Amino acid sequence: MNAKYQRSLSGRFFSTINWKRKKMNLEDEVVPDLDFLADLGAHKRLGMKVQEDEDLKAATEANDEQYQQAGQALECSCCFGEFAFEGITHCEEGHLYCTACAKRFLQEQLFGERSRQFKELCCFSSTECHAPFSPTQIERIVGNEADLLNKYYHDLFLQNSMSRSLSRSSTPIRKFLSFF
Repeated sequence: MNAKYQRSLSGRFFSTINWKRKKMNLEDEVVPDLDFLADLGAHKRLGMKVQEDEDLKAATEANDEQYQQAGQALECSCCFGEFAFEGITHCEEGHLYCTACAKRFLQEQLFGERSRQFKELCCFSSTECHAPFSPTQIERIVGNEADLLNKYYHDLFLQNSMSRSLSRSSTPIRKFLSFF
């Protein structure tokens, strides 16, 4: 055979094979793993949350240090520690408490031995102050613990509804229920 003829024949043969071959697109073949992507997103969010917590801690420490240096730190009436304004809460009479002490006191009222006698969060000063904490101060004390805040408002609602029902009821039932 002629070399020119062989070249043209082989060229046509391979071009025919390539034409019949199905063209594959690699992008169509890659199927994303949704579980992996969800885990990756959760990992990124966790990393961002950890970074936010570290930044908040560093900012709080710097803020406390600035208050200490300026001599403007406020003293907690319970633990007598000195705190920046952002770490302090107060009753309506103005007694100052750090949020940690107020939170412990609130948790003791909600979950402690006297949890059945819960009324509302009132001042726990050594003086005879019984002023309540405002709702904004309660939210400041609780912080980002939604369960604790829900428990507080739930117990407050139950206490108010119980006192209303007792005031409408007859005297013997009130005496009986006062034992509980």
